[in-house]
Amino acid sequence: LFTDRGLYRRGESIHVKTLFREEQLQGLQTPAGKRVKLKATDADGSTVFEKTVTLGAYGEAAFEIPVKDTAPLGNVSLQAHLEGREEAGTAYESVQVAAYRPAEFKTGAAFTKPSHVRGDKATCTARAEYLFGAPLSQGSSRFTFSRRPTWFSPPGHDERIFDDSTFGRDGEARASGSSQISEGADNGERPLGPRGEAAVELSLRMPAQMGPESVTCEADVTDISRQSIAGETTTLVHPGTFYVALDAPADTMLAERAPVAPKVRAVDPEGRVRANVIVKLELLKRTWSSVYEEQGEGGGHYSSQVKDVLVGSCDVRTTQTGSASCPLQVEGPGYYVVHAKAVDERKNPIGASYGLYVSGESGSAGWQLRDDASLELVADRKSYEVGQTAKILVKNPFLEADALVTVERANTLQKLRVHVKGPAPVIPIHVAGAFKHQVIDRDDVLHGMLP
Repeated sequence: LFTDRGLYRRGESIHVKTLFREEQLQGLQTPAGKRVKLKATDADGSTVFEKTVTLGAYGEAAFEIPVKDTAPLGNVSLQAHLEGREEAGTAYESVQVAAYRPAEFKTGAAFTKPSHVRGDKATCTARAEYLFGAPLSQGSSRFTFSRRPTWFSPPGHDERIFDDSTFGRDGEARASGSSQISEGADNGERPLGPRGEAAVELSLRMPAQMGPESVTCEADVTDISRQSIAGETTTLVHPGTFYVALDAPADTMLAERAPVAPKVRAVDPEGRVRANVIVKLELLKRTWSSVYEEQGEGGGHYSSQVKDVLVGSCDVRTTQTGSASCPLQVEGPGYYVVHAKAVDERKNPIGASYGLYVSGESGSAGWQLRDDASLELVADRKSYEVGQTAKILVKNPFLEADALVTVERANTLQKLRVHVKGPAPVIPIHVAGAFKHQVIDRDDVLHGMLP
């Protein structure tokens, strides 16, 4: 369900299109000839449009919703429902009805360089000009800076790991959003000069940086008529003058007592390999200590603390021709972190890391306990071919148990009952021809129940 744009005025028309597919055991099917109903609700909660049409040969339908001159300002909620289907047959979208005037000028922003290194000073310049080309010299600007993790791989090294968020215990939270930069930034209001420009300098201190990040400069310019228009730009910030690069492991699920030989090299942002860099390689076992905290009237939740225990380490010196390595060894089942760290000439700490799962039936893995009492399953690969065997590690909270395992996608493709033992048993699943066209990933490949 989508519209031609997201913002409308009173008196205009909202053009809507829907495109439906039905999930079947062997893929997707076009529901041509079936009926779909579109309903639109305005900001006051009143239904302003409702119509049922027949889907075309490609499962598509189009609608035109007039916006009345007296329509309330705010969100218009759209809902398209395929008849005969439950919630899975419903699509949602929303647009805005607003009163606004056309822009009289435009605002742009630019950093002096497309990329920087942590510790640099970066200058962001805002420039505003009227649509007929003259600079907007009578106005003011206000700057806001924010940072967020991003992906970067030096040229020629796409297969290697440059990010250290696996070692940083807040990796999942960091990957999902941005945060405003206040330290090292002068966010005050600045008047525009005769050329319609204003500039501000930012010190890229970047505390707790775990890998490449993008820094965004947003410049909000206000003219003498109080119309405000913003422009933004981004720059890439490298964590140091070079990266520590780990070769991606061939297998992320190992057997108990298996050897680990991580390979590392130092690479600058342009892709040139650096020799004679001292890198410390560490193998850490990560466990969670979970405590159930009662909160009155029978309620409560689990509170967990992470603990990393150093299993082994070594110092290696990088070379110009290949990756440096040293042998390490896992101890018992559980989750391990391979961590490589170094320091550049600016004293910037640089790291890279990845995780490994180790299966086994003895010892303790120290898995995190969750409030929903769910089982977490880990697949040894992201995708499979027909005829291969998927290895599914179970984060088992019991000493022994019988597990009911189902492989599902729209329907149950396979079910079996297995006996599992120990903290990290592995269940092999043969990928049959019936799995073809199914999406099998780490999250929904299996459902497990342990009595």
